[in-house]
Parts: sequence; C-alpha cells; structure tokens
Amino acid sequence: MSNTTTLRLTPTARLARRLRSLERDSRRAQGDHSWQPDPVLPFSAWLAALRQDALLYGEDDRAPLNAEQSLALWQQLVASEVFIGDRDVAQLAQRAWRALHEHQLEGPEHWSTLELSTDSALFRDWAQAFSAYGDAHRWQDEWSFASSLPGLIEQQVLPLPATLELCGFDRPLTALQQKIIDALRSAGVTVSGVPAPSATPTAPVVVRELLSFDTAEAELQAALSWARAELVTAPDASLAIVVPDLGARVAEAERLAAQMLSPAAFELRGPASDAVHISLGKPLTSYALVADALAFLALPAGAISHPQAHALLHAPWLPGAAAEQPARSRALDRWARYAPFLLTWDELQRYLEEAAAPEALAVLGRWRAARTETPDLLWPSNWARYWQDELSALAFGQGRALTSEQFQVLGRWHELLERFATLDAVLDGPMQREPALKLLRERCQGTIFRRRNPGAAIEILGVEEALGSRFDGAWITTLDQDHWPGPSAREPLLPRRLQAAIPGATAASALARAREELAALTGIAPALRGSFATGLTETPRSLSALVDPRTLQRAPAAGVPEQAALEVLERDAQAPALTEPQERGGAGLLQHQSDCPFRAFAQHRLGAAEQRSPRPGLAPGSRGELLHRALELLWQQVRSSEALADLDERARQALINASAQAAVDELRRRFRLALSRAGAVIEVRRIASTMQRWLAEDLARDPFTVEATEAELTLSFGALQLKGKVDRIDALEDGRRLIIDYKSSSHSPALWAPGPRLAGPQLPAYLLSAEPPAQGIAFAVARSNEARFRGLIDSEGKTANLGSRGKPRAPFDTFEDWQALKAAWREGLTHLADGFAGGDATVDPREPQVCTWCHLRALCRISERDSAFAHPSLADDDA
Repeated sequence: MSNTTTLRLTPTARLARRLRSLERDSRRAQGDHSWQPDPVLPFSAWLAALRQDALLYGEDDRAPLNAEQSLALWQQLVASEVFIGDRDVAQLAQRAWRALHEHQLEGPEHWSTLELSTDSALFRDWAQAFSAYGDAHRWQDEWSFASSLPGLIEQQVLPLPATLELCGFDRPLTALQQKIIDALRSAGVTVSGVPAPSATPTAPVVVRELLSFDTAEAELQAALSWARAELVTAPDASLAIVVPDLGARVAEAERLAAQMLSPAAFELRGPASDAVHISLGKPLTSYALVADALAFLALPAGAISHPQAHALLHAPWLPGAAAEQPARSRALDRWARYAPFLLTWDELQRYLEEAAAPEALAVLGRWRAARTETPDLLWPSNWARYWQDELSALAFGQGRALTSEQFQVLGRWHELLERFATLDAVLDGPMQREPALKLLRERCQGTIFRRRNPGAAIEILGVEEALGSRFDGAWITTLDQDHWPGPSAREPLLPRRLQAAIPGATAASALARAREELAALTGIAPALRGSFATGLTETPRSLSALVDPRTLQRAPAAGVPEQAALEVLERDAQAPALTEPQERGGAGLLQHQSDCPFRAFAQHRLGAAEQRSPRPGLAPGSRGELLHRALELLWQQVRSSEALADLDERARQALINASAQAAVDELRRRFRLALSRAGAVIEVRRIASTMQRWLAEDLARDPFTVEATEAELTLSFGALQLKGKVDRIDALEDGRRLIIDYKSSSHSPALWAPGPRLAGPQLPAYLLSAEPPAQGIAFAVARSNEARFRGLIDSEGKTANLGSRGKPRAPFDTFEDWQALKAAWREGLTHLADGFAGGDATVDPREPQVCTWCHLRALCRISERDSAFAHPSLADDDA
C-alpha cells in the first residue's frame, strides 16, 4: 500500500520545523501564494503516525500505550521491589527497554542468569512482567510496535510514501532505523539521504579560529558578543552557538543572552526582541505558572499556612492580582504580625474582609465550594476533571494577559493533564489526592518545555540539535578534554556484553561517537569558531585531543565597560521635615531613632516594615503575649500583693492555672489552629510554671496595689505626639507609682543611661508622660528559668535602685538627684523626637549590634559605607 507522496524525515523536530520554514520562504520568494508542501516529519513523529495507521487499518488490535502510561506501568513493576515505585528507577527501566529495541539487542528471555548482575536480573524480571502485562491486557508500547514495524512495512499493509528522503542524518542510523529503511526499500520505496557507513575519523578536526578563556561564563559571553557583532554587519544571517553541556546550563544561557542581547529584558522591562532562541528547555515545574497550579491543587480544605496564602494571594494568574495587591498585602502583613502559622479559611477570609479585598474573597468562595465537592478517592481521569474545576473556580490564568511563552506553558499544562487522564488504563485502582498529585508533579518534573522558535537569528543549541543543521556562522564552545570525549554512558540495567552495541556505552564507542559528532559539527557552517575554558582551578582543563591545536590562541582580555555616571545627592541624609505631628509608631519610633536615624525614617516615614512570615508553632513573641495576658487576668481578680499573699498555696495555684488556661483559651478562640489540644495543655503548664516563679519574686517586694494593666498613654516630646501602652502600674504603700514593663529576655536598667542616643527610651518616656505622675520604672524579667525585678525609683528626691535606699551604681551614679535624671531623660527624648521630625535620616547605628537583626541593610547599604559593618558575624562577636 503506497502513494506518490515524497516524505522527508529529520532526526530532530527542530530541523523539521527549519526545513518547513525554508520551503515556505522559498515559495514566497518565487511569488507562490498557495501550494501543497511535501510532508516533513521527525523520524519519531513518523513512527507515531504509522502506529495510528496500524490501529486504523486493523493490522494491530492492541491498545497503544503512550510514554506516560508505559512509565506508570514500569513504576508499578518497580514498586514490587524495595524501590517502592521510585520514578528514577522506573525511568532507567524504561530507557533500558527502549535501548533493547532501538539497537535490536537480544531480549531478556534469552539472557543467561550467570551473566547478570543483581540490577540486570531485576530488570529481566520487570521486562518479562511488562511483556506479560501487555499480552494479558492487549497493550502495546511504542517501542514494541517500532520493533514490529519492519515486518508490517514488508507486508505493505500500511500507507507508505513513494519516496523517502532522510535529511540531516550526519551520524550512522540506529539498528532499528536501518532495519526500517531496509524494509522500505524491499517494499519498493525509493530512499535517499541515508548516511553511508564510513570509518570513524581519526584525525583531529580543524577549527579556523580557536580561543581559550578563563571561565565558561566568559566563553559564552564572548560567543554572544560575536553573534551580536555578526548581526550588525549581516542582519539576515543565521548563527549558532553550540554548547555541549547546554542541558545543565540553560538558566545561565538565558541570563547571559538577556544581558548581552536584550538589555531591556535583563532589566525586567519586558523583552526587546526575539533575537536568540535556546533549543533546550527546562522542566515544566520550573515555570511559575505550573508551580503555582500544582501548589494551589495541593491546598488543604481545612487550613492554610502563611507561605501558602502568600503564594495564592500574590499569584499574578488570579483575578484582581494587580488592583487588589495592596489590600492583599495588608491582610498578609496583619496575619504575619498577629496570627499563627496556620489559619482556617474562615479566619483568612476575615483578614481579607478587614483589608477590603472583595475579589479575593469571591475567588476563594468559589474555590472552597469546588474543593468541598471533590471526592477523596478518584481515578486519574476524574482527578484531572476535578482539578480543572478547582483551577477554573480560581479563574486561574485570567489575572493578567499572558506572554507568548506563558501561553505556551499553559497549553502544555493542559496537554499534560489530558495525558494524566489516560493513566486509568494501567493503574490498579483509584487514588487518593496526595498520591495522585505526587504522580502529576512527577510528570511535570519529567516534562521538558521548549519555547517555540519565533525565527530568531541566533540559536543556542546542544550537540543533538545542531547536527544536521546548516548556518551562516557557528561557534562551538566547551571543546575541552572533559567533554570531548565525554564519559561513557552505559545502560546500568543491561548485561555487560550488550553494552558494546550501544553507542557511547563503552569507552571505545564514546570516543568513536565523539569523533563522529565533532566531524559532523564542522560542517554545520562555512565559518566556524571554537573555544574552551581552562577554569580557575589548580588543575586547569586543556583542549581536547580531538581538536587540532594549531589555531589555538588566548582570548584577548575583555574590555571594562564604561561606567555610567550616577546622580550624586549632596544631602542624602536629610529628609523633608514633618509638616504635621506624627501620631503612629509609639515608643518604638523613639527606639528606632535611637538605634539609627535611617531606620526610623525608613520604617515610620517610608513604610519599609519588615515582612516576617510566621513559623509553625507559637512564636516567642506570642508566648510572651500569652504570659502577659495571663498575668493581666490574674491581677484583674487579685488587685494587691496583700490579697495574693492571703491565698493559701492551693488557691494561689488554682488561680494561676485558671489565668493561664483563660489566656490560652482566648488565643484558641481567635485562631482555632494556633495550638493543638495537647499543645494547649503544654502551653498552660509552661505559663503557670513561669507565673509561679515570677509571683514569688513579686511577693518578695514591699506591699503594692495593681492600679492598672495595659494602660494607654500619650507621649509628647518635641514635635511628636505618640501613643504608648504600659504593661502594669503599681501603687506602693507610700503613694508612689511604679511603671512596670514585662520582658521575656534579659534587660538591664543600663539602657536608660541619659544621653542624646538614649538606648532604652520606652520606660523613661512612659514615666515622663504618666498622669498622675509616676515615681519609678522597672523591668520585670519573667522567664521559665529566671525571675528578676530591676529598676529605678525616686527615694525622697534621690535616685535609688528599686528596693534599696542606696545610691545607684554606674551609669546613674552621677544623677543622684531624681529631678535632674528626669530632666536628662526629657532632653534625650526631645532630641530623638526633634531629629525624627526634622527629617534626620543619617545612616548612623548607635553600635554594631543594632545592625545584626536590622532588615534594612540592603536599603541603607551600611556595608558599602563602612567596612566595620561588612561582616555581621564580627559584630556578633563584639557583642
């Protein structure tokens, strides 16, 4: 069965597209407006077409298995061993099965047990089981069909072309390809272009211009610079840069190509042109659109973590992504500040309502409805349908106009979901959501996406893609001894005696293959350059022995590009003064102004707040808040130390336990997932133990009455009017009032030492702002292993340590008079307030430790201004 069609076959899909493009351009140049082109197909695509013909013509009634189905079947076979369905092992088995058929090797049923390794013996069992599965279920994989194709061709039961032309086959055909060609000839098909078997070249190949570089990056940069210069003189030229290890350097090639050939794209302003195309792609999971789709499908129905919500609400693929971005960011920021790592969906929606993000609320509402309708156990085809429904509920992909590449990625994602649905045929039963998603993620990871070539003048190719092509100019990189010849790549699951028939599987065949490829590469362009990188190591790489070294020369040193003149701000440390009183920021604003004026300016005027993501479990700050709340609840019931002391030990412990339990219960009512039931029990015990230790320290003081807890104050200093909140105010027996600040870490009164950069301004500011006036301040350090009460108080007009009438030690020994100390504090606080209000934005940390945990180092660039701050670890040591 034949026709008069002339069919052209190529070794790669890239070359097939190139030939079709050349024919189109030629026809148009001749003035043709319509024509019937001869088909041009990659060899693998032609085999797939013949497989469909065999099914349509009834020559084979077995159901065809695609590559995804075959891999799933291999995984099930591997799962019967200790590998538990390991994808990598299954891929090795699938590759070995292909090698058996592609090189027409002896089948596993003929292997002798004595010649097999443990791995080969396992593969023999898997291969026999694979064949048995196919026979039992009337399945046929693509390589089993390809092996049977020569017989079908000879019987002439399939439609065959009258003429077959092989284009671009610069290397010898595989055994299976040669067998198919022989069958075509015997069936009367005229075949041309078959590479003649010839002796492997032994002489080193000659490259007209050969350069060596220090690094592989410098080498690739030089190749791109050459291509750019060539296009300036010949805009219509087609140029190639061949990178043998391109598979491992795709990201580097993309970065350098954007930097050298499309500066606008490199600066994130959008691509300026499609001047370059990289023939190899990246796994589908490396593209944000697919990674986000997988992440959204993995969202649990009952809870969401802060990182998951961050990815969801910042995804540009959802409706309202641009318009609602400020509101969604506010919701996430409030969560990070006040909520635990996990929230229920209702709690997240409450934050979105408060932040005024109606479109996000609508999308999440639709998604939750679709998610609750999804069963827990489904076949792959049903999973694919429900997953599509969930993504459609999110309006996934509709948040903004997609670029050409993103649109192609989205199309490939839909194709992959369709192929995933075909796994019903080979799986044993329905799957739960998590294993099904794992299987889908593996398929995405194993799928390499290549962007379609828009007709770029410059192509960066691997060796396989370059062979058989023709260009006006080419540059072959990486011509070092490590890559030419490269290491042998044997099939680890096949017996040793079969390796010799597999190209590149032995040292001898790897050398022969390298010689053949190099010889073929020298013919891809009339003007050919070559290069390699020595590497900046103790043992530099050298030029491959397969390349003639006579034209080798050292690459000239790259010129240093002229630096652009930068704008110089003469007063970069002075911001405009405030025109209205600052009301937000509280005592923290004064603390930041003391730490570093730039920090106060950046955080409280520019809004450069730190975005911290909560972590699983209770954060240290949340634990401190629980302890504060428990103490507040206790003192609301027991207003004085005398009343607390009157309780017996059992009643006191019961009060402590009840206060701790009430604080934890409040947290769990606000955030249902903040603590598990067992975690809540542990937290209550921790709080109660700390409270017991602290109250013993509190009762050792002179009698007092708790006048207020969480009392709000107005802080007025200079041009600032701020709000503050005091943890506790005690009234002593003699009428003096004491301001207390709870701390869950060690703090020293030395922070209150007066001066223009008051290190601890909070409590002095509270003392000077309290009404009625207060006469003392104190840190109450309450930790599980420490309970300390340290402060200063007015003792008959003199400054005294809390609980002592003696003179205080340094740094307060020079301020014996209490009023003089208060005046010094006011002067220092007013200095800080006036500095902030006046626009002081100097990068001037009070001490190196201030920068250790500051999040603004990239903004203030302190490391570039002062070498003492270049290494934060040194500052830590100094501390």
